[in-house]
Amino acid sequence: MAVDLAIIGAQKAGTTSLKEYLSQHPSIQTHPQIEFSFFRDEELYLKGYAAAEKKYLTLNPNTTNKKTLIKNVGIYSSTDALERLYKHNPECKIIFIVRNPIARAYSSYNMERFNGWYQEDFDGLKEVIKNKKFDEVSYRLFVSHGLYVNHLKNIYSLFPKHQVKIIEYDFFLKNTLEVCKEIMQWSGIDSLFNFDVNKIHNETRKENSAQLSSILMSLRSNKNVFKRIAKAILPYTLFTKMSSSLLRLNKSKNKSNPMSPEMKDFLHEYFTPFNLEFDQLAGTDFSSRWNDSELT
Repeated sequence: MAVDLAIIGAQKAGTTSLKEYLSQHPSIQTHPQIEFSFFRDEELYLKGYAAAEKKYLTLNPNTTNKKTLIKNVGIYSSTDALERLYKHNPECKIIFIVRNPIARAYSSYNMERFNGWYQEDFDGLKEVIKNKKFDEVSYRLFVSHGLYVNHLKNIYSLFPKHQVKIIEYDFFLKNTLEVCKEIMQWSGIDSLFNFDVNKIHNETRKENSAQLSSILMSLRSNKNVFKRIAKAILPYTLFTKMSSSLLRLNKSKNKSNPMSPEMKDFLHEYFTPFNLEFDQLAGTDFSSRWNDSELT
């Protein structure tokens, strides 16, 4: 079964929640894992789609009239992944959620802190941008992923506009049920289904313990012997569920500290030209709505 619908990004823009909501529909089949890595992972891609389908997708024996939905937030920022997805199915419908790039950057930063991967101060990103250190990992993760116009140009170079649905994150949060039904109608699926959209998935929170974050980061490394043994012994779905459970144990009920006003102003000035160009290309007016309202 080819991929019919692909949620390709952006990272930290509600993509996990959207996938979980849409997966409730009886005409949708998808993967239980947070990300479908086939188009992004060189090793998996070389094994072929059939192997990835067997590994990731929960397929119902009666697949008549079902559409396959996948989600991977790395696809939109990878030319190779986009080309692989297009080669796999040029008719695939693309769902691209975009969020205020300042808020997205800070949410991504806090996620990486929670994961124990990044411990530098967020305000240090200012010097990285000023000195045009575009190869710095902090720029690539926290800034480049929010330059949506660059990624949309790559998307449109492959997929026609009528196959690309652009959704604004804040609108999605406030009109979740409406967005889900609209996607179903756009995809030629019954849109009268009553989705349960009350639960938020993969929400960024502060860690309970920075030390535990570092330990969990080490355990998730492909070089870790315990991870290799666990992957060899356990079914893949069970292994991913256990990994997610360990991360949840370290997630506190507290939200992250607010960004400094100086950093907000600096990033607003930096992102604005890109946001305006994105609006022009996409035919949207998101830049006028991307203010500080969600930057708490």
